[in-house]
Amino acid sequence: HERLPYTIYYRREIASLGETVQSLRRKIASLGLKLIIIDSMGHARGGEVKDDQKTRDLFAAARSLNVTTLIIDHVSKAGADGDGGPIGSVYTRNDARNAWFLEKVQEEGEDVLVIGLAHKKANDGRILPKRALRLQFERDDDGCLVTLGFETVDVMTVPDLAKKESLWKQISAVLENHARGQHTEYGMTVAEVTDEINALGGKKRTTGTIKSI
Repeated sequence: HERLPYTIYYRREIASLGETVQSLRRKIASLGLKLIIIDSMGHARGGEVKDDQKTRDLFAAARSLNVTTLIIDHVSKAGADGDGGPIGSVYTRNDARNAWFLEKVQEEGEDVLVIGLAHKKANDGRILPKRALRLQFERDDDGCLVTLGFETVDVMTVPDLAKKESLWKQISAVLENHARGQHTEYGMTVAEVTDEINALGGKKRTTGTIKSI
């Protein structure tokens, strides 16, 4: 297996980012670090999730590090079911330069999982298309992690992600999949397309809905 071309350092914290930012800056300088990952925002904030000032203080501390900072946060119940909005203060999204919503798809007991990524905010560019990664865990006989593999996959090949896509993307995926099948000389009826889309388990569609586009 290939070794990573860089070193990953782990630092366990019990205080908020604001309380440890000075020592962290020194560590960043001494090691020449280029990326900091904070997991999770709730602990690094050092206050209630709805505390606007604590949230803004956290982002100010992160900016003072002068390196790229990736902050992992939890989503609200409404965010998990809908737009992927973060839990707590509105400044979590307001002060972020880039925001991505991650969704895990994994069967119980499986050593393979898929992570869907949806780009929600970009201050300095366009919103990027949704994408997905498949992670493969390899463990030894004692259950300890040995290797972790990554590969990109098509969002539309993962039913739990595809069912949340727009209707036109679902139709396009169904037709492309059909064209790659054994009966490429035959088209599909509206009813067949509708059945394929409804099989994903998302919003129920009717033949009338499909015909209208």
